[in-house]
Amino acid sequence: PPNVVALNDALRAQAQSVQATFVDPAADGWFTSGDADLIGPDLLHPSVAGQAVIAERLVEATAATR
Repeated sequence: PPNVVALNDALRAQAQSVQATFVDPAADGWFTSGDADLIGPDLLHPSVAGQAVIAERLVEATAATR
């Protein structure tokens, strides 16, 4: 949704301003696999399985910045 894109853009800019790493699951395509089990019934927020994917990938992304 456009409001999510705008919010992520603002968060990315803020992170860059303080030299922090910003990870954007939407822009990075974490949920484009077509696996409906990763998205909750509201079609916006991750399910429990989706939260597990986010956790795994955040560990990978933050480890890569060290």
